[in-house]
Amino acid sequence: MEEKKFIEHLDDLRSCLIRGSLGLIAGIAISFVFISPLFKILSAPYFNFLASQGIDSSSVLKSLGPADALSVTFKMALLFGFGLSSPWIAYQTWRFIGPALYKHEKKHVIIFCSSAAACFLLGVAFAYFLILPTVLSFFYRYSVSVGITPEWAITNYRYFSMARACDAANACQIQAARDCSYFHRCGNFHAQPGCGKPADDGDSDGVAL
Repeated sequence: MEEKKFIEHLDDLRSCLIRGSLGLIAGIAISFVFISPLFKILSAPYFNFLASQGIDSSSVLKSLGPADALSVTFKMALLFGFGLSSPWIAYQTWRFIGPALYKHEKKHVIIFCSSAAACFLLGVAFAYFLILPTVLSFFYRYSVSVGITPEWAITNYRYFSMARACDAANACQIQAARDCSYFHRCGNFHAQPGCGKPADDGDSDGVAL
């Protein structure tokens, strides 16, 4: 295939950005529609702990400001919408950079991205089913033990729970980052000017950025 001109690459980039943005907007809209079930899922570790202690969880999360509930709604819709649309965004990114890579580089990129996504989901599941229930139980019991009534604000709970999930997910991605570093040291990725220029042996798809 012939190399594309610079303006053609800009057209491809614009197309990918528009499609990715539309996918993000669609993901946010879907998350906004289902925000009530999503919030129930997010607060389930805390509510389950309270239920195990025989405590009514119907009004334990407080809204301390007039706009707190709306603010939490938009922030959760944005975060869940990004997660929902991330496969589509990743696909649009791949459509733009994929043709500029050698075939063996494509293989390593696919392996790295797949392992990173799997590690991220594993970290989120680990935080949701193990870390959050344990940590919330500890802080609740500690507050009671020192004579403080736990009355947590909805904004603080949302930030705390999502932060712990992201921390665990990022920690689980360390191995994927180490794998990428290993491939780089082994010379499997060739960073050089004219990235993606077709090799003489036909090891590239022949499209350069």
